[in-house]
Amino acid sequence: MPIRSWSTLGSGVVSLFTNFALETSVVFLALFASEIGASKLQIGIIGGSYGIAYAFSSWLFGRQSDIKGRLIFVRLGLGLAVPAIAAQALVSSPSALIIVRALMGFCLGASAAAIMAYNYESGGRTGRFASLGSAGWLLAAVVAVFLQNYQALFYLSAASCAAAFVTSLSLKEPENRHHRAPVTLTIVRRNLPVYLPFFLRQLGANMIWVILPLFLVSIGASKAWVAVLSGVNTGVQVIAMMFVDRFRAPRLFVVGLLLSLVVFVAYALATSYLQIIPIHILLAIAWSCLYIGALLLLLRNNEEKATATGLLFSTINISAAVGPVLGGLAVQFWDYDSLMYIAAGTSLLGLGVTLAGNRTHLKSPNK
Repeated sequence: MPIRSWSTLGSGVVSLFTNFALETSVVFLALFASEIGASKLQIGIIGGSYGIAYAFSSWLFGRQSDIKGRLIFVRLGLGLAVPAIAAQALVSSPSALIIVRALMGFCLGASAAAIMAYNYESGGRTGRFASLGSAGWLLAAVVAVFLQNYQALFYLSAASCAAAFVTSLSLKEPENRHHRAPVTLTIVRRNLPVYLPFFLRQLGANMIWVILPLFLVSIGASKAWVAVLSGVNTGVQVIAMMFVDRFRAPRLFVVGLLLSLVVFVAYALATSYLQIIPIHILLAIAWSCLYIGALLLLLRNNEEKATATGLLFSTINISAAVGPVLGGLAVQFWDYDSLMYIAAGTSLLGLGVTLAGNRTHLKSPNK
């Protein structure tokens, strides 16, 4: 196989293994945390510790990969993540889980932007790369239907991360890549019309995700159905992401925000776990449009590709740090329906920011 072809396929395989590792660790995380004594607020903090560590790491090492090269940080992050992921199987208290999840976030954040930029610069399609990542989430959800032991899933997660690390060793750094020293504030200002609406949508989304297994159980889902419903979401993502990158990136971005608003309202109206199936189909399309749209806008409009995408991942994970805490508080003092409407409100605000803003900021030179 030509080196260029393997670079694009191999980076996708790394994404598949990495996302399989992420999903097998997180699919029952809220239930696991609850069983070792975590309150709903502590469950939010557990999610937040991972998010804030990932946010800092993806910015820091994304910038460094624009300066020093991609693969050194891909391998460093994945290699260090293996023992951090495995350590989840050993924790027995909420405080220990907070620390371990923070270590995981820092390690995995080091590789995220670098492998995304590597795939793009190698000529790979962003949609196919993201689709392979979603395939990892899907496979993990299928496994979780049959393997519901927390410790076994944590060890399987570590093994998958190790497979991603081994695969990354076969990739070659492009010889003609230009090394740059990006100025972070300049990149933030240039791409704020992408980062801000994305953050607002993700803030609401992460308020929901951290307690979603508990919500699903409250409307009748078993642990197996929690995994199945996660699989519906990721399965549709695998298909949708293969096609959505053919459309104009600004349009994808707006559609993703609009559909997210619809999904979050639909959660509040659901009274049975079976009603979540069509909601998760729509959720998968919403996320595919929003995520691929944002990535294409950043990769096509910025020379500092890893820094720009690293800041997007930081945006995702800052919301993943703040959102779970707010979600935990909302459920602690109100109820699940109130949480869903709050999340819908943040998506509406993000959509409003996008529509009211100067559309020239969201232009894309190709699509």
